[in-house]
Amino acid sequence: MRALYIVLLLGLFFWGYRLCKKNLCPSDSTSSAVAAVVPEDCDSSLHFKDGENLDILSDENFSFDHSSEELNELSDDFATSILDVVDYLMENTDRIIQIQGFYMDSEDSLEGRNTLGYARAKEIAKYFNSQGVSRDQVFYAGIKSNNLCVRDSILMQGCSIDFAGKE
Repeated sequence: MRALYIVLLLGLFFWGYRLCKKNLCPSDSTSSAVAAVVPEDCDSSLHFKDGENLDILSDENFSFDHSSEELNELSDDFATSILDVVDYLMENTDRIIQIQGFYMDSEDSLEGRNTLGYARAKEIAKYFNSQGVSRDQVFYAGIKSNNLCVRDSILMQGCSIDFAGKE
């Protein structure tokens, strides 16, 4: 009787493994297909808009290497746009910036995909803090999106940014 239970248990384990591999667990080919769908001619712009007080449209965005949370170097034009936003936040201490860091299904990180977007948003927040923006004016979160701009394994659209008032 004990042998029958062992055989049934092994059969159940094998069946569960096959079911997971076939229907539930993503395969590597699915991840590659998701990355391949991203359009080459994509919009990586970032719009800094806070009502009528701030309206800056940059052709660039914060960028990250694939599966990396390390912020790539900013171009001079983009850095100038960021400094305008920094000046605005320093003059309007009642305003906060909300950063949403993006990640895709095809990316991996040591901590897991769910925290990769959060880690990217945190890096952007650190950048704003290093430029003089108060920590209590910067909030961040991670968001998954598979419709992002990727060129040569670099995520060109690393975040979106919103403004709000302190409560």
